[in-house]
Amino acid sequence: MASQGTGPAPVRGGFVPWLPADAPGTEPGSSIPASLPDDDLLDPPVRPLVEALNRTGWARTVFSCGGHPEEPDAVARGRRQSHVDVVVSDRRQWAAWVRQVKRAVPEAIRRIADQHGPDRDGARIRIAEGGLGPLPTWLAEALAPHTPGGIPEPGPFIRGLARLAILLGLPWLPDATTPWRYRRLVLEPVPYGMDADQCRRVLDVAIGIATECLERLSPGAR
Repeated sequence: MASQGTGPAPVRGGFVPWLPADAPGTEPGSSIPASLPDDDLLDPPVRPLVEALNRTGWARTVFSCGGHPEEPDAVARGRRQSHVDVVVSDRRQWAAWVRQVKRAVPEAIRRIADQHGPDRDGARIRIAEGGLGPLPTWLAEALAPHTPGGIPEPGPFIRGLARLAILLGLPWLPDATTPWRYRRLVLEPVPYGMDADQCRRVLDVAIGIATECLERLSPGAR
């Protein structure tokens, strides 16, 4: 798992593989680190959400970004939104969490606007979620490193079927040899060109509420 983006060098060393089960620093029986190193591996604003996702057992983060509104060219380069790219083995749990986020985050932003008046007037978060297509070979192999013969690269026909499945919202994708599905959740500030400090505050609230929703999600939620 790694953060994506530039700015003040939030990434050092690129992709960080999931650790072997029971490796030093992991929770018992888990292949996920109990906590991430206190350095620049992840954008600090999104780190709690990344850690919470990886603790679920049914989600593993691949890329993440906390948003970089402080950068002078963030609007032009499209770097103001926060996102997590995740592989998910339980689509129902993921969908239940996304529904909670879509309900709770706007409510929290509205409450803040009511409390602080003009400082937050009109600010909101657009929440988008969708599939990222078949797992690329490098990611499929990271999820199933001992698959005999390796993981074949999906051809154009399979990729076309995957795009159709995503458009139709089908629970099945043509890379069905693995239970993992590649998804993205985006938290985008609206208006996109709002003041940088205001943008940062709104993003932080949205990420915090999304993390709380995940931690409150009941096992087996549908």
